[in-house]
Amino acid sequence: MALFAALSYAVTQSGRGGGNVDRETAALAASQLVQYGALANSVITRMQIAGGCSDTDFSFERSPFDGTDAAYVNPTSPSDFSCHFYHPNGGAMTEFDPNSVTGLTEATSEAEFYGSARISGVGTDLNGPPLNLATDLAMYVRNIDPSTCDALNDGIGLPQTFTDSGDLNVAPFIGSYNVQDGLDGCVGIVAGDFCNDDPSISPIGSRRVINACFIENDTGDRIYFHAVLAR
Repeated sequence: MALFAALSYAVTQSGRGGGNVDRETAALAASQLVQYGALANSVITRMQIAGGCSDTDFSFERSPFDGTDAAYVNPTSPSDFSCHFYHPNGGAMTEFDPNSVTGLTEATSEAEFYGSARISGVGTDLNGPPLNLATDLAMYVRNIDPSTCDALNDGIGLPQTFTDSGDLNVAPFIGSYNVQDGLDGCVGIVAGDFCNDDPSISPIGSRRVINACFIENDTGDRIYFHAVLAR
């Protein structure tokens, strides 16, 4: 947690500005998001150690936990809700509403959890065919305000907000880690806009960061990711 506290402090001291909100507002919004991601990471770790949850057991189904949050119903999750991120029997995590944080988003958004994207520099990241590489469980928040996106990356120590190829359009996590996309941020850095699974080329892989804000090449959307389980 000391690392994330330091990151949060760094975010509040930075912020390039130039977006839709002032630097102080952007820095405070960025700090709240980083802190929530850090807490989510620690909750997942606690559920693994104390709750015995495997990496496929986690459920991000939200209240009232009766199946109505259909996108996140994980059929492999224990029926006693012990591996439910938001349930009192599991992680007891408070739901995060990005839209309630001043300056965080420029359009409606929510905290989403995917397990089908390979994040460069996180977990297993070796040269070889993409299907041989493990994906990572991460939280994503879309529609981040440009100023807040810059403030996030300033605090993390990234020199610029990088662009990732394609469209991060993967399914919500329900126990599967099938590869659907990769996240390396190599657009405009190397020919072909891919790092070829080489983290030394990637702006995030080379720094081994677990959280950052990036621009999605196909849509221009700014998205924040925070790895909560490296694989």
